[in-house]
Amino acid sequence: MVIQRIQTLYLLLVAVLSAVTAFVTVGTLSPLGDAMPVAVTPLGASTPVDDAAYWWPAAILIAAAAVAVWAILSFKRLARQTALGVTLIIMLVCYYAMQILVLVSLSEASGATCRINWPLCLPLVAIVLAIMAIRAIKHDRKLLKDANSMRLRD
Repeated sequence: MVIQRIQTLYLLLVAVLSAVTAFVTVGTLSPLGDAMPVAVTPLGASTPVDDAAYWWPAAILIAAAAVAVWAILSFKRLARQTALGVTLIIMLVCYYAMQILVLVSLSEASGATCRINWPLCLPLVAIVLAIMAIRAIKHDRKLLKDANSMRLRD
């Protein structure tokens, strides 16, 4: 596979960052006393508090990775690629909202303090890359429009 357009590279990085973030530790819960800290991933945490809503952040990240791959495969339809890029940004912002909600609810339910780890910044990098991909797609659309107008002139 030859990468012909820069937005393909940006979208590939978005897919990789989203998929990796779904399985890394994004925070730790430090209980009061001598208890061991508990790692929090987008899949949840191993705490006595068990709620079905804790896996939603991982689902959003995996879906975002799938949308990024879909956008890569839609290279011939630039309008669809742009729409999928905007969808990626919305999904990653929703991930942040959901992950913060999960971290706060786990912290309150277990009575522990929550510390955020650096991998929580990876979706922010993915958002920036998605914005860069959208700009590159718009640039390609402009180039195609100019090429079509030059072809019509001849």
